Amino acid sequence: MFLVGLTGNVGTGKSTVSQMLADLGIPIIDADKIARDVVVPNSTAWKTIRSNPLFGSRFFTADGELDRAAMAAEVFSNEKSRRVLERITHPEIRMEMIRQIVRYAISGYPFVILDVPLLFERSPLLRLCHKVVVVTCSQDKQFERLRKRNQWSEEEMRQRLAAQMPQEKKVRFADHVINNSHSLQETNKQVMKLHSALMKSKFHWVVRGVFLTGVILLCVALYLVLVIIRWIF
Repeated sequence: MFLVGLTGNVGTGKSTVSQMLADLGIPIIDADKIARDVVVPNSTAWKTIRSNPLFGSRFFTADGELDRAAMAAEVFSNEKSRRVLERITHPEIRMEMIRQIVRYAISGYPFVILDVPLLFERSPLLRLCHKVVVVTCSQDKQFERLRKRNQWSEEEMRQRLAAQMPQEKKVRFADHVINNSHSLQETNKQVMKLHSALMKSKFHWVVRGVFLTGVILLCVALYLVLVIIRWIF
């Protein structure tokens, strides 16, 4: 099995592309969803955030849920807060992503999609991706979506965009680019083309071959160790 990274800046429609791929039966490991799951009440990360003097109870609702809007406003305007929050949550997120990767590999899937917004910026999983897909759109369409979906002010949009690598730079590093500036039908055509290319790839057999070879070599090494131990003793 091989890994395909899916990324795109806020407002480009990455989630739309991710859902289209999921509808085609491709497993999606969604970093944003996992990020929400690791801070549910009484989880390890939830307790650490709540007890941290930089955050405390003021970033939680009356029913104990993390106040995502308040936390987002804090970390996008305060670099120290962002780094502290990432140190708390990112190890938990990565471990869950790895667990899901292993489960899908055991299940026999040829590849899975890693849906990671900051894949280029801060994810160590980037170097494990065989292919990277970048979703883009025009800046006008991007701003239009952000205003409609999030009702952010101009300052809030600038803060979010400043935290991400420019689209133009991500495109240079991409293996596949999906332009989501136009209709859903046009985007779906591009997704179908991507799906066909990934399904034709035989790279998962290379990965399985390397893994199987490693297992065989390990078994041979253990056998030789046992033979030597019996011979000595």
